Amino acid sequence: MSADLARRVRDLEAWCVLLERAVLVQEKRVWSQATLALLEEGRIMAGATQAEKTRSRRLLEANLRVARESLDHLASELGYEPRGVLASLSPGAAWGEAAPPDDEAASPALRRQLLRIVAHEREAGSAHMRTMLRELTARHDEFLGDLAQQVRDDAALHDAFDGG
Repeated sequence: MSADLARRVRDLEAWCVLLERAVLVQEKRVWSQATLALLEEGRIMAGATQAEKTRSRRLLEANLRVARESLDHLASELGYEPRGVLASLSPGAAWGEAAPPDDEAASPALRRQLLRIVAHEREAGSAHMRTMLRELTARHDEFLGDLAQQVRDDAALHDAFDGG
C-alpha cells in the first residue's frame, strides 16, 4: 500500500469515528429533549419530589448543552459549519420527514400506498438503527463516559451559579 493510500485510509477511518460519535451525541440530544418534554408535561416522575424533578431537569438541560457543544466540536473537526451539522442531524432529517407533495396527479389511493411504504421502511430502518446504535455505544464507551462526566460537571457548575 502506498503512503498516500495509507494516509487516505487513516483519514477516512478518523472521519468514520467522528461521524459515529456525532450520531451518538445526536441520539443523546434527542432523548434528552423528549425526556425533558415528558417531565414538563408530568408524564414521568409523577410521584417524585420537586427536588428530584428539579435535579432531573438540570441534568437533562446539561445534557442538551453538552450535546450542542460536542456536536459543534465534531462538526468543526469534520470541516462543517456547526449549525449546518445540527440542521442535518435534526430528528426528522434522517428519515426524510417531508410529506409527499400535494400533487393533484397523485390519487388518494396512491398517496395511501406511498405512506404505508414509508411507514414500513421507517420501521425497518428503526430496528436497524437500534442495532447499529448498540454497536456504536459499545465501540465508543470511553467517549460516552467522558461526555457523561462533562454533563455532570456542567450541571454542577450551573448549580453553583444558581445557588442550588
